[in-house]
Amino acid sequence: MKNFVFIFSILLLVSCGKKRTVHGRVYNPVTGNGIAGMGVYVMKDKTCLSYDGCADKAIESTTTDANGYYLMQYRDKGGLSLLFDNDIDAFYRMNSNIPGISGNQEYDLLLVTKGYLQKTITNLSCFDANDKLTITSAYHKSIPELSSTTMAIYEGCMNQTYSNSYVPMGWRVWKGIVTKNSITTPFADSIYVPEGGSVQWSIEY
Repeated sequence: MKNFVFIFSILLLVSCGKKRTVHGRVYNPVTGNGIAGMGVYVMKDKTCLSYDGCADKAIESTTTDANGYYLMQYRDKGGLSLLFDNDIDAFYRMNSNIPGISGNQEYDLLLVTKGYLQKTITNLSCFDANDKLTITSAYHKSIPELSSTTMAIYEGCMNQTYSNSYVPMGWRVWKGIVTKNSITTPFADSIYVPEGGSVQWSIEY
């Protein structure tokens, strides 16, 4: 009987899985600051049954500390994934959840805080409908993961204010040329979108 109890205990321990550790940091790569209070969960795939649905179940959870770090121990039972709070609309997410976790694992989540940007384009000295502003907008070239460029052309006697855009914080630089009366001149402008704030960008040429 004792042997049976001993063997059963061993099997129970094995079935529960080995204890592992998952850790990392949630932070803003633009500022380097950690994001505190973010919920982190180890999720277990749930068997799809007609009476309880198919949702995954959190078997471990924690929140990031004041510097954005987290650490959890969990039983490696297989079919596990790492999930962060879904309510992260205030951030631009640079990477996604790991599709699955096993063993001891480290994972950092990179979130760039957003802000509001409202843009106004004004041709201060319009010559005629052939006036043209051709510009290329560059965002955070110093951070390869964030670097992006877009081109825009504004023609005629522009005087337009656009609606607020919810965009990642940081510098935006515009460079290009202005054409008026067949004369071209260089154009450059820049704006910094503050973390969690708002700014109005008046592009005048």
